[in-house]
Amino acid sequence: MKFFGDRPVPATLILIILLGSVSATAARKESLALKRQTLDLPGPPSKVLSTDVNQDGLQDLVVVVAYTERHQIGIDRVEGMVQFTEVIPAIFDRREVRVFLGSAAGGYQPEGHALELPFTVLSMEPGPPGSPIVAVTDDGLSEVVLDLTGADPTLELKEIFRDRPVLAGSGAFQPHLTVVHDLDGDGEGDILFPSKSGPAVYRARGGVIESEPVQRLDLYGHRRSRSRTISQHYPFPKVRHLNGDDLPDLIYAYRTGPQNGFHVLLGTGGGRFEPLRTGDSDCWDRATDVRIAVSPRPDGAPPYPWLHGIESLRDLDGDGLAEAIVVDEQSRDGGMRAELKDAKRPVQNFRFHRLGRDLRIDPEPYHETEAMGHLMEGEGEDVPFSVEVFQDLDNDGREDLILVTLDFSVFQAVKIMVTKKISIGLDFHVWHQRPDGSFKEVNDLDLSEKLKLDLNDLKFGRFAQFGGDFDGDGIQDFVHLGRGKKVTIHRGRTGCVYPKNPDLVVELEEEPPHLGLVTIEDLDGDGLSDIRIARPAPARDQETTTPVTLELYLSGGGS
Repeated sequence: MKFFGDRPVPATLILIILLGSVSATAARKESLALKRQTLDLPGPPSKVLSTDVNQDGLQDLVVVVAYTERHQIGIDRVEGMVQFTEVIPAIFDRREVRVFLGSAAGGYQPEGHALELPFTVLSMEPGPPGSPIVAVTDDGLSEVVLDLTGADPTLELKEIFRDRPVLAGSGAFQPHLTVVHDLDGDGEGDILFPSKSGPAVYRARGGVIESEPVQRLDLYGHRRSRSRTISQHYPFPKVRHLNGDDLPDLIYAYRTGPQNGFHVLLGTGGGRFEPLRTGDSDCWDRATDVRIAVSPRPDGAPPYPWLHGIESLRDLDGDGLAEAIVVDEQSRDGGMRAELKDAKRPVQNFRFHRLGRDLRIDPEPYHETEAMGHLMEGEGEDVPFSVEVFQDLDNDGREDLILVTLDFSVFQAVKIMVTKKISIGLDFHVWHQRPDGSFKEVNDLDLSEKLKLDLNDLKFGRFAQFGGDFDGDGIQDFVHLGRGKKVTIHRGRTGCVYPKNPDLVVELEEEPPHLGLVTIEDLDGDGLSDIRIARPAPARDQETTTPVTLELYLSGGGS
């Protein structure tokens, strides 16, 4: 398991786990209301897209579903004058797109159009205006064209460019792969493509994606392993604004031994990027030609050694210029009891450093704070769940800090070895960023949940609690999900304040199987968040996929 910045988890917590912004353009709604609807699927949804498929002005749902089903194969043979038919049971893999059309009365038509999706499709997402849905395929990038006008609806893959991706031939659909980003600063989605030879930049002009790349980038931090299994680590850059010039930049983040490594490519306009190079001898990243320099201290002493522990580079205060975040976790002396306490409520020391436009880091932190909790942000198959650590919760242009503490007993840790299940208490703690860049904990919050861990299913994905704006004021609301059948929505206030009494209580027919099956997003395009819950039906056949009911709670039902 990995947490924020690929930092290792305390040993006790590893043991337990292994064993066991939304649009603010809508007017603020004074009262909250959700409309319930259910949609039936033959398997769990791998991807849910909201788009206007039939161009009627209403948002439709495009759902990618992967599942298996049992069929029988008949083989005929003739022996003498007798014909025999041999029936053989077989399991077939299916992948298809289900389209549910939006209704003028709110919600969606319950019967979806089923269209076969080739196994060569590796991901799907909304594209620029000229290609409303794009897909990464084994051959490159294609536009997904859905035609529902005829008697037999069709799905066509219209090739945009050929460029074999690193995932080609895997046959695995990647729901979290995102290739559409604004890479030239014009507000329009371009393509950052994971080509086998390294990430490639394809611009979109006038909503149309070009067929030739503007630039092919070096693959920083790439490594292969042939120890027990053949594996490949392919770092994919994140799009950030780092040096205050309003142009998107790229940052590669990966681990180099016990430390984090960073490569920065600065945007130069037109979708092109150049490495940041310095000739300084005090660079903390000596192993690369893409360096982030540390400014000398005023007294002439060498830079602080703990600047090697930089966890992240990101624009925290919204001025377009990134800050460097250094995190040191305190360890307590006292044996297993202290280690257990660290596993539940670790103490983190945060130091925040300014960067110049040349990304030179000021060694003197402008703010330091001590905070309690885990930084539960990570990616990859070994991360069962994650919470975005820095978010602008109250829409003031500055990112706030979210940490999580855990609550479990030694008895529960022992019990998991027998039951293979454990229920862990989660408590979210919020530090509000003030105008001067300092962080102050918001007290008297009740943001606790219950996380149910099953050893047979540890892939929860990103938590949804801080993820929605249900009243259209631009402030993130908090959704209590881990309290049985009752889901409560608490409107966010200025200063990251969340009232204990809910603004809306939704009574579910059944408690969600686990929190990772709950998603909060704007499905119907009304500028207000909706809730989506995937509910597996009772298992009937261990060799085939369990059908799933998609339970929707729509804010205003699209009206």
